[in-house]
Amino acid sequence: MKKITLLSLLLVSGYGFAQDTCAEAVPVSLGLTVVGDIDGNPADETSECWGTPGTAAEWYSYTPTELQVLKISTAGDVNPFDNDAYDTRLSIYTGTCDALTCFNGNDDVSDSDYRSELIFVAEAGVTYYFAWDDRWLASGFTFSLEVLNPDCSTALPFTEDFEAPEDFYGCYQTYDLDGNGAAMIQQNLDLDGDGEDETFLTAGVATTDDANDWTFSPAIAMVANGTYNVSIAYNGADSDAVGDANEAFELVWADAPSPDAPNQTVVGTYTDIIQNGLFEELQFNATVSDSTPFTPPAAGNYYLGIHVNSIVGGGFLLIFNYTVTETLGTQDVTRNVFSTYPNPAKSMLTLVQNETINSYEVFDMLGNKVMSEKVNASSVNVNVTSLATGTYVVKAQSASGTQVSKFVKS
Repeated sequence: MKKITLLSLLLVSGYGFAQDTCAEAVPVSLGLTVVGDIDGNPADETSECWGTPGTAAEWYSYTPTELQVLKISTAGDVNPFDNDAYDTRLSIYTGTCDALTCFNGNDDVSDSDYRSELIFVAEAGVTYYFAWDDRWLASGFTFSLEVLNPDCSTALPFTEDFEAPEDFYGCYQTYDLDGNGAAMIQQNLDLDGDGEDETFLTAGVATTDDANDWTFSPAIAMVANGTYNVSIAYNGADSDAVGDANEAFELVWADAPSPDAPNQTVVGTYTDIIQNGLFEELQFNATVSDSTPFTPPAAGNYYLGIHVNSIVGGGFLLIFNYTVTETLGTQDVTRNVFSTYPNPAKSMLTLVQNETINSYEVFDMLGNKVMSEKVNASSVNVNVTSLATGTYVVKAQSASGTQVSKFVKS
């Protein structure tokens, strides 16, 4: 049987006159940067990202002023697809040049494309050092650096198929509680050999301890009397290095995107997951399971947690997609007391209810409260001009309780 060896995290315009050491790394801006021949110093062996280091490197740096989802790539049109001409390898470091820490890295875009590309979340005020080495080629190339805008909207029914890396890295929270250095990642890989990548969520193999990795979805707005169900598609994948798949995970609803959330409800437990079908048919033969229904104790934002707890010595868990659906209670359907318009809203959002609204609150999709006001009217105009473009949740309090609605700020 063919077994899987997945890519792992080691652990993802102008002319830059690159210096040859970390200390002389050239600060770069968004856009294109031209790299000359690679003839500088590589990273120290104690901080090197790769098992087989290069003998030379060129160094650049970037320090964002705000949290950003970044894509760094040599796979653009400026470097036409030609593995004999463009075979790059990237290491990203944080820390100081005297004490570098490997943050991430990428060798090849795919098995057939030897250019490099990586999407990652960059924190404000942190300097990221980009080291391009000569492991495969020492000739020059051009790389791009761009900011991606993730879409964290979760209007129900909501389906996540993990096709947009920027959405995963910009909207999801991951936790590596087993301490093996590899949290769950979004993966693109051509499983069936048709030339098109399949996309999925995966965790590294548990080699020394049982797995304990969490991934939390973006905020999903729920109403108090609603019933919410999850349908999820998954498969195991055998590992050449460790063994056959024997995977396990839980589905958990939580009121915060954290393993320490005060309120958690397990709605699905899945164990003894083996590789179902041939390697080429992993997605086609995926198991689709439904969770038990979840009714939140109160209206608000909730987060779907995927908790991988596979035992040591197995293979890989692949999660291809999940869908969250909502069934409103009879009371909510018959009332239909709360509405908002226009949607999208550019400057003014109107809240309308068939009883008096006592107060309202507005939350972004990370659950942060961005606006609130006490009122006493059945129709309320909310000035949303100051809000950034994106999706928000508004909660209106009345004598009957809390009503929840989503709107888009354009």
